[in-house]
Amino acid sequence: VDTLYLSRADTYRLPLARDRIPPVRILSVPWVRNEPDLRIVLLAPHETLGGEQGNEGSLVLRVEGRAGSLLLPGDLGEEGEARLLARGIAPVSILLAGHHGSAGSSGRRWLALLAPRVVIASCGAGNRHGHPAPAFRERVAEIGARLLRTDRDGTIRIRWRETGPEFRPFGCDGWMPVL
Repeated sequence: VDTLYLSRADTYRLPLARDRIPPVRILSVPWVRNEPDLRIVLLAPHETLGGEQGNEGSLVLRVEGRAGSLLLPGDLGEEGEARLLARGIAPVSILLAGHHGSAGSSGRRWLALLAPRVVIASCGAGNRHGHPAPAFRERVAEIGARLLRTDRDGTIRIRWRETGPEFRPFGCDGWMPVL
């Protein structure tokens, strides 16, 4: 890792020895990074909101590629989701579940307006919080999205092709189109 990108709310969470911390860059909206085939846009946090703390201060990134997009909401809960929805947010192809698929994230309105085809819940097998929560799984099923879970499916790789994003869970032989 050559640089850590953090929100102001996360500056106290560096679990590394001081001599092992790479350069840290604190981000707030507006921030955009353009790569040859991808564009990364920071959607939150907004400096004007006084530096939200905890989960609601998560970095929220939108990755845009050919014919598809990915939203990474960090540990954002329904309060932060409502703020982003009020500002306007476009649908996405792939959504990483907020807060590992907890009951208090990825609310119905959020999922309905984002309309992802694939939702990924990043959580450990047998985790003490029970993520992804049954209520979260039910909400994902209601919108007809495919749910991938790292506790069950292992590492999930994503790549972009001319026709859009593709994914491949650990152990699968081939890539599957999202769109």
